[in-house]
Amino acid sequence: MTSSINTRALWGLAAAFLFGAAVSIGQTFEVVHNFTASEGHDAESGVIQLSNGDFAGTTVGDMGTLYVFDAQGHFSTRYSFTDKYGIHPHATLVQDPEGLLFGATLDGALGWGTLYSWDLSSDVRIRAKLVPSSQGANGEGGSDHAPLLAVHDPLSSLVQYYGVTTHGGSNGFGTIFTLDADNDEYVTLRHFSGFDGKYPSEALIEVDGLLYGTTPFGGDMDQGTIYMFDPKHPDFNFRVLHSFAGTDGAVPQASLLAIDGRLYGTTNLGGTYGKGTVFSIDLSGANYSVIHHFQGLDGANPHATLMQARDKHIYGTTTTGGAGDTYSFPGSIFRMNVGYSNDFSIVHRFSETDGDSTQARLIEASDGALYGSTQAGGSGGRGVIFRLVLVPVSIAPSSGPASGGTAIAISGGNFQPGARLTFAGLNAENLVATSDSSMTATTPVLAPGTLNDVLVDNPDRTRGGILKGYLADFLDVPQGDIFHGYVEKIFRDRITAGVGSGNYGRNQLTTRAQMAVFLLKAKHGPFYVPPAATAKPFEDVELGSFAADWIAELKAEQITSGCDGGTNYCPNAPTTREAMAAMLLKATRGWDFVPPPCTGIFMDVSCASGFAPWIEELYKEGITGGCYNEGGIFFFCPGLPSTRGQTSVFLTKAFQLE
Repeated sequence: MTSSINTRALWGLAAAFLFGAAVSIGQTFEVVHNFTASEGHDAESGVIQLSNGDFAGTTVGDMGTLYVFDAQGHFSTRYSFTDKYGIHPHATLVQDPEGLLFGATLDGALGWGTLYSWDLSSDVRIRAKLVPSSQGANGEGGSDHAPLLAVHDPLSSLVQYYGVTTHGGSNGFGTIFTLDADNDEYVTLRHFSGFDGKYPSEALIEVDGLLYGTTPFGGDMDQGTIYMFDPKHPDFNFRVLHSFAGTDGAVPQASLLAIDGRLYGTTNLGGTYGKGTVFSIDLSGANYSVIHHFQGLDGANPHATLMQARDKHIYGTTTTGGAGDTYSFPGSIFRMNVGYSNDFSIVHRFSETDGDSTQARLIEASDGALYGSTQAGGSGGRGVIFRLVLVPVSIAPSSGPASGGTAIAISGGNFQPGARLTFAGLNAENLVATSDSSMTATTPVLAPGTLNDVLVDNPDRTRGGILKGYLADFLDVPQGDIFHGYVEKIFRDRITAGVGSGNYGRNQLTTRAQMAVFLLKAKHGPFYVPPAATAKPFEDVELGSFAADWIAELKAEQITSGCDGGTNYCPNAPTTREAMAAMLLKATRGWDFVPPPCTGIFMDVSCASGFAPWIEELYKEGITGGCYNEGGIFFFCPGLPSTRGQTSVFLTKAFQLE
C-alpha cells in the first residue's frame, strides 16, 4: 500500500501559515542524565553519537572518565583515567569507520598529555605521548585541548588525523600536528610564533583539502586569529585570515563552521558589549563581519563550536548569561538563521538545576534532537547530559507483529503538513495527520526481533523520533504471549539479543553460561562488559569459551560457587529454578545476604534443602509465586530447569526492571 498523508483542511491552512521559514517553533528541553560523584564531573567535551546509535563522551574533573549512554537514559562509566595513560580528557571523541574512538588528554603520562584510542570494551591505548620541546628533541607540542580532525582519503580509504596542541612547540605557543593511526606516527607540522596566533585550543576543520582554525591569543592585537593551513605544503602555505581587535570580537575559543563558502564562529569576549560575538568570514579571509553581539540577556561568553542542524539553522551555546548580564547566570542555547542577521533567538535558558556553564558543542543525533553536556549544574551540581527536542514524538503501542499492519498512534508536537513517518527507514502506511500534535498510521513489514527507530520528518527538515522505539515482535513471542512484556523489557535493556532467526528462544532452557551474562547485565546495566579472565574460573570453563569472562566475574562477585562442589561451573547445563533463586538474590541483595530460615511455604521444597531459604525469600519478595498450586497448596518445582521465557520474568521482577 502506498504511503500517503491526509490532512484536515482547516488545520492544513492554519499550519501552512504557522510554519513559515522564519517563524520559531517550540522546543522541549530534557535532562538525559545527571552526573553523580562516582561518574565524574565537568563534562566539557560534549558527546558524539556512535555508529550503533548510542552516545559517548568524557568528563574532565578529577582525572577524568569515558562514558556511554543511550537515548533511553541507560548510562555507564566505562573507563577512569590514571596518570599513566593521561588525565583530563578535554577533547571531544572522534569515531573512525571501524568503530574505534580517538581522543586526547591535557595532562598526564609525561606531564603534557596523550593521544589515545578506545574500543568501548577495554582499556585505552596510547597512540602518542606529548613531549614539548623543552623535554624532547622533536619540538612537539603539549596539552591537547582540542578534538582530532579525521581526514579521509577517498582513493585509499585511509584516515589521517590532524590536531593542535595548546602549549609546547619551538616557541611555547602550541603546534599543528598529524597522527598516522595505523603506525602511531606523530609528526609536528607547524610551530605557532605568536604573530600567527597563540595557544590554539579547538579543533581544525577541513574544507577542500585545506585546514582552518582559530587561536584565542596572538595576532596583531594579541586578541586571537583565524588561520588557514595547507597540510600538503606545511612549510610555506600558512596564512592568517583575520586578527581580532576586540571591537570585532576577542579570544575565540571555538572551532569554525563552514557553510556555503563562508566560515562561522564565536568569540568568547569582545564585541560591542564585551561579552562575545558570532562572526562570519569568507574562506579567502575577505568580508569579515560580526552578525551578533552578545549582551548578557541573550547569553554571554560563548565557548562551544557552532553547529548547523537539518533545519539549516545554526545552533550554539553560551557559558554565562541568558537571564541577566552577569556571570552569575548559567548560560543559554541560541539559534540563528544563516543570511538573516537579525534572526537570533534564545531556545533555552539554563537554570542551574538543568545545567550550568556549558562549554560543549551541540550535536544533532539521528532522532533529530540536539544533544550536549554541561560543566556544572543539575541535581548533583556535577553537570548534565541534555537534549533539545525540536519535534517531540511518542508512540503507542510500543511493539507489534513484524508482519506489519499494526495500528499505531503518534503524538507529540510541531508536526507539519506533508510530514513523513518511518519505521527503520520504511514509510508507515495509511498515514493520517489530524493536527500538529497527532497522527495515525499502520506499521510496515519489519525484521522480527528488532528494535526500530521511529522518525517524523517535516518538510522544513526538522525531525523528531524515538531511537529503537518500536519492537517488531520475536516470532516465538507474539503479542498475546504471557511472557511478551517481560521479554520486551529485557530485550530493550539489552540483557539478551535472542537466539537468532527472529526468535527469542521462549521455550529453550536457560543455560548456566547464559545466566551469567543475564545476571551481570541486569545488575550492572546494558553497557557492562566484564574484565577479561586471566585464568580459568572453573575446571570446565576454558578461557575464550562462550561467557568465560562473565562466569569468572560472577565468581569474583561471589554470586556463584559453581556446581559439583565448586570445582566446575557446568556452563552448558540448564539453570534449575532453585539455583536461579540463590543467584538472583545474591546478585540483587549482595554476596553476603543471608535469607531468613525456611518456614515451609512450598510443598515440594524441604527445609532441609540449602536452597529452601532462598526460594522462600524469592516468594516473599514477590518475584515468584511458584510453578503451580493445588487447592491453595503451593509448589515451586525446584529441580526443574528454567526456560528463557520464565527467566525473563525472574530477571524483570528481581531487578525491578518494570
